[in-house]
Amino acid sequence: MTLNDIAGPLLYVLYTAELPEVIMRHGLNAHQYTDDTQLYLSALSDDASVAVERLDACLVDVKAWLRASRRD
Repeated sequence: MTLNDIAGPLLYVLYTAELPEVIMRHGLNAHQYTDDTQLYLSALSDDASVAVERLDACLVDVKAWLRASRRD
């Protein structure tokens, strides 16, 4: 096992530690596994347009967070 085997995953965790906070501000949930993040929420079919707006607003904030962190 080399330093890169340990440092790579550790650095990724440190770099993405704030991401769940950005997502939760919009009332969404996230599932993270290795280098993949999935956003999800549940809504009634009558509220689908509101759910899409929340998801869109969250993605705008995630993009801004990536740019501010120079991770885009």
